[in-house]
Amino acid sequence: MGLKKMALVGVLLGMTGIAWGADGAALYAAKCASCHGGKGEGSVMGPPHKGNPFLTQGNPIEIKKVIMEGRSGEAKKYPKLPGDMPKGLATSAEADDLAKFLQGDLQK
Repeated sequence: MGLKKMALVGVLLGMTGIAWGADGAALYAAKCASCHGGKGEGSVMGPPHKGNPFLTQGNPIEIKKVIMEGRSGEAKKYPKLPGDMPKGLATSAEADDLAKFLQGDLQK
């Protein structure tokens, strides 16, 4: 496919609303909401994300690190919760999108 045709396909896909990157809200619903609540309110399985200072004031690189590496053992921040934050729930690109969503739209 030539460069002009590829550009046209890109424009058409953009006009139809098909996103090239992952959607942070959809990723959150699929990978986070079961423990942290659909609106980030938290649950007996995971702490709240909405209003959480680690997210509202945190460094996106550190947030991505937690998404990628999880938290367990001595790194576990909420020892009273029954489970650990599992690692490997998202790819690097998905973790970027999740961090952006956690700090942005989820906090609105």
